[in-house]
Amino acid sequence: MHYAANLERARSHYRQERHTINQQGPAHTQVVVASAELSHNAAGRAFTLARCINT
Repeated sequence: MHYAANLERARSHYRQERHTINQQGPAHTQVVVASAELSHNAAGRAFTLARCINT
């Protein structure tokens, strides 16, 4: 089953990427905020949340 090897490869890549980001320090940390829909001001709330986390 080749999907197990692909999953392990993805895990390894993710861990290596996180290790590199953690060594660079908080100035290089990226934040992603996902919003299910853009109505009812969800985009504004997502933007505000991203700004709060990234500061």
